[in-house]
Order: sequence, then C-alpha cells, then structure tokens
Amino acid sequence: MGIAFPLAFGSLELIAVTYLSWRTLRARQGSSGAANIAYAQRWILPLFASAFLIEVLEAVLWAGEPRRIGEAEHEGCTRGNAALTRLAYVVLCAQPLLIVTAARHTGYSTNMLLLKVPEAISLVYGAVCLGALLRSELGGNVELLSLASSNVSSDRGLATCTYVSEHGYLHSVFRQGAGYPMPCGVGYFVLALGTLWARPWWVASGLLGVYLGVYTLLHMAIGFSAISGPIWSWSPAGGLVFLIAQPRLFAHHAEAEGFPAAHAGATDGVPAGAGARTQADGARERADAVGSPGQASSVNDDKSASGSSVTDIHYYDEAYRTGQVRELI
Repeated sequence: MGIAFPLAFGSLELIAVTYLSWRTLRARQGSSGAANIAYAQRWILPLFASAFLIEVLEAVLWAGEPRRIGEAEHEGCTRGNAALTRLAYVVLCAQPLLIVTAARHTGYSTNMLLLKVPEAISLVYGAVCLGALLRSELGGNVELLSLASSNVSSDRGLATCTYVSEHGYLHSVFRQGAGYPMPCGVGYFVLALGTLWARPWWVASGLLGVYLGVYTLLHMAIGFSAISGPIWSWSPAGGLVFLIAQPRLFAHHAEAEGFPAAHAGATDGVPAGAGARTQADGARERADAVGSPGQASSVNDDKSASGSSVTDIHYYDEAYRTGQVRELI
C-alpha cells in the first residue's frame, strides 16, 4: 500500500477530529437538541481519536519499510518497528474502555447504571491485556506460538513486530501467550457488545453497533485472519462523517424525545422540552418518593411516559449511600 495513502487519509481525519473537538467544546449544553448532541460527542471522540492514532502509527510503520511476513519472523525486528507495534497494542487495549465509556456517559441516565459494570470490566481487561504482554516481553514462562503454526494468520508470534501481509496490508504480531484473547479478538468484541443496549440508539449505540457488525463480517470474510484489524481501522472515517452530520440529522428526535445532555446527572433526568416542569420539580418528586415506595413507582411511571430517563442515577446512588432508600430495594 505504501505511505502516501495513509498520510493523505490521515490528514483528512485529523481535520475532522479537530473540527469535531472544537465544536463539542463550544457546544452549550441545554440550548437546543442539536447542541446537546454536539455536547455529548465529547465522550465519543476519544474512541475515534484512538483510531486516528492507530492510522498514524501505521503510516510511520509503512515509512520504515517493514519486511514481508513470510520471510521475517526468525530474522528479528527493528527497534523502531517493535516500539511502534507495542504502542499500537497499548491503544488497542484501551479501546474497549473508550467504547463502553462513550455509550455509558451519553444518552439517558439509565445508561450510567446499565454499563457501570462493563466499564469497570473493560478497565480491568485493559490492565490485564498490558500485563500479559509485559510478562511475555520480560521473558516470563509463557507458551508462544510461531506464525507458521497458524498458517501466517494469527496476531500472536515469537516477537512483537509489524510485517507486510501477503495481501499487502500491515500485519501486527504480538509476543503474547497462546491462550490469551487478544485486544481485537473475542474479549474486545464481547466487552463492546454490551453498548448496544444504550439508548437512544442514534447517539452512540447505533454507530458502535454498525462498526461491530462491519468488523465481524470482515473478520469472517477473510478467514479470521489478523489483517482484518488493520483493514477495519480505516472504517472509522465514515463514523467521523456521521458525527459531523449527527446534530442536524437528529435535532428533531432530540427535542421530541427530551434527549438529555451528555452526562446522566447533567439534566437531572428532565426532558429538554418539558415546559413548566423543571429540575427542581423532579427533585421534589424524588424527595417525596423516598418516603413512599408507591409514590416512587408513580414518579417513575410519569417519567417513563414523558420520554425521560426512569431513574436519576446520581440521586439514588447518593441516597443509597446515606441509607435513605434502602427500603425501596
């Protein structure tokens, strides 16, 4: 493929990421449905920035003229190539956390509760992922597989290095234990799968679901080879185009559904177009509900009917810690 295409493509993505970052930082939360969507994108952009970083690393790797994969595993790897491949591995280890965080901190406040455990697990996964590579790199007693044993299709090998595959794409290989699920493998996919339950779908979960589907189909189409990752890494460019258009495309939905601001606690679960209903009204209703389970049910039913979030996560977390709502559980 060479370096020209990655550099040109990466430059366009840099412009898009810069524009989206500027827009989300300027967005005034609560001023309109479109503004709330633009504000929420500050939680999604780190994921796309990580994909852009992977592409930058690939461009630099291409500049170093990596060896063909069929001739290289037992010939060693240059220090620069190995260092860049390890850095790419660190980014991949962080992506499940970025995916779950994007879905958890956008949309309705119930997403904060639904994805609380997946977010914690993805953090642990990233730490274990890094620890596993560190153990292998430092000479730990782990079972390693050669590329030849996987018909030159695996992302695990005897050394951490990036080669040029038989299809002309970059093929990164990590010195990793034979039994560990790699970042772009089963563990990555399972952790990201939970984000599909986040709502509204047009904020984050729909976009994330499309990319999970694209990766799955691509991985199957090329025989479950590790080169599916480098090929798929170019697809987030389409997501950047979607994010640019998203506020305009879904401004009407945001206002009609009472789409809250980016963080679950920011709007107190109150619809954006609720008229005379204010955050203070919602707080008083919840305060009354603490003393009566029946009233709590009524409040939640009213909020469900209005299209708002069913639960103010921050309020109930604090109330539970202080012992005020234990009778409701």
